[in-house]
Amino acid sequence: MDQEVFQKYRKTYGVRFSSRQKRAARQALTEDFEDLGYLAHSLHKRRYLRYVDNLIFGNIHHARTVIIVPYDTPQRVFWRKNRYYPFNGTHTLNKGILSLLAPVVVIYVGLFALLHFGEQYFHEPAQIRILSILMLVILGSLFYEMVHGIANRHNDNRNTAGITAAIEIAKTLNKDQRRNTAFLFLDGNYGRFYGAQLAAETFQNEHKNPNVILLNTFAKGSVIQIGYGSKGKKIALDLHQISESIKTMEIVAMNDAMRLSTPMEYFPKAIAISAGEIDAKGELCVLGTATPKDRQIDRENVDAIVELLQTYIKKQK
Repeated sequence: MDQEVFQKYRKTYGVRFSSRQKRAARQALTEDFEDLGYLAHSLHKRRYLRYVDNLIFGNIHHARTVIIVPYDTPQRVFWRKNRYYPFNGTHTLNKGILSLLAPVVVIYVGLFALLHFGEQYFHEPAQIRILSILMLVILGSLFYEMVHGIANRHNDNRNTAGITAAIEIAKTLNKDQRRNTAFLFLDGNYGRFYGAQLAAETFQNEHKNPNVILLNTFAKGSVIQIGYGSKGKKIALDLHQISESIKTMEIVAMNDAMRLSTPMEYFPKAIAISAGEIDAKGELCVLGTATPKDRQIDRENVDAIVELLQTYIKKQK
């Protein structure tokens, strides 16, 4: 793994949450890929109150394989054992409701406590004004948390390692391989996943149906799996065969319910590569993302995925 690239996107561009932070990261990615000889294309669109801005490097008209990396970073959750299920978006939503609502509930309780004690102990006009200001601050904090959220400060696995792997793969491709391969960095990787939706619409408008490979939280965990959608089984089997000589990887079929609320929802002919641990119900679970704990990776995982995709691209004709 290229430590210089990893540290660059870990330290200088490690938080990609606000518009300004994401814009700076896109500029850095553009410079790095243009230095390698790749053309940059921006896919941007407003979706209701959100604005998504994807980046594509390579020729989308000729690309047979598109490697996708979510480049924005998640909202901080205030929960000690946050669980993320990369192959089951429905499960992630169900498990994440309490962790997302916890700070809202705390702020709401604080507001009522302030009202209760304020009525008992504050009677002077100056005290009432101070109480009113405190209540406005708390209400503002509640509104901000519900609408915008708070940026997570450490995002090594989700998904700084993915950015590093994509750049490392891009460096090794020859002229023909570059012609047939594109790199897509997705924005808006939460809620309705508008970045993935925009990319899928772009492929459809261009009448393209490339092999899509999603790199998502693969850099930490003892189990690496390849999840595939309804039309991605052949890609998954090809990658699984290659992985037998690199590092053991399992393949998992993702039904429609599992693909919901993930980028895979919009790419039927796609596979996703992730790593983690198997939970009590037999599902791949990634611990610690969207929390301060996401500051460690397994370099062996990153090297294995880079080698896997380099080999896969070389075999494409």
